[in-house]
Amino acid sequence: ANWNTGVILSSYGVVDHSSITVQRGYGLVLTGVGSVISASTMNLNGTGINSGYALYIMGSSSNSVTGSFMISPEGLGAVLDSGAGYNSISLSTMSTHNTASPALSINGAFWNTISDSFMGSRGGYGAKLEGGSHHNTIVGSTLTSRAFSFAYPALYFYESSWNVLTNCFVSGLDDYGAAFWANSNNNLISQSTAISGGVNRYAVYINSSSSNTFTQSYLAHSSSGEVVRIESGSHYNMVSQSTLTLSHNAGYAYYVKGSSGNTLSQSRVSNPAGYAAFKDRLKPGALV
Repeated sequence: ANWNTGVILSSYGVVDHSSITVQRGYGLVLTGVGSVISASTMNLNGTGINSGYALYIMGSSSNSVTGSFMISPEGLGAVLDSGAGYNSISLSTMSTHNTASPALSINGAFWNTISDSFMGSRGGYGAKLEGGSHHNTIVGSTLTSRAFSFAYPALYFYESSWNVLTNCFVSGLDDYGAAFWANSNNNLISQSTAISGGVNRYAVYINSSSSNTFTQSYLAHSSSGEVVRIESGSHYNMVSQSTLTLSHNAGYAYYVKGSSGNTLSQSRVSNPAGYAAFKDRLKPGALV
């Protein structure tokens, strides 16, 4: 099927109190710098898997989106693609129902800010940062995924580092809350909540990623699995001044295996129904 584009803006364009609807393709495409989008709706109403992007920031910079809706039931909500930098999305909603698709995709983009917004998917990721997406910030926002155990976290980092998430609510209702894979290092999660209800899933999962920090946060799991699971060569990650709660007898609130130098400190760890913590005795680390 052909892909169409509703509106394309190069530089310093304005879209205000507008509605853009495309059946299949791109709702709004930003290709330049300094455009302002406010109080508008970008909607893809076509059917079929991967039907397009409601908002596509195509390697462009310093654009602003505020008070807007990016709705793509069978595609992606908002996409910040390779080279997109210093863009901001605030007070907005991004959503999709498509399997494996993120409501927000940041791919090879840097120094972007998402604030006071909602990112929700009923089939894929809430937000996905991949391909060397560094120095992005998500603040005061809600990220949700209801992917029915297809391994699509509400917040997913892949090969992406030095990002910050603060004062956010991250919920993987049937899957992971937040997951870090493939050298996603030096990310900071603070003053946030990350929860999971997925069977054999985790509120926080760190795999082959190091030096990530969780502080002043609430981390919880309501089913079998772990609250925090760190494994496969993930080193020097820290959980501090946080609460870890598991309410199931199959799993641990804090689990480390095949990784060294990880620290759990000044935190409350609770599992009334089972084990609190497991740490690989052959690998150095600290529970303090």
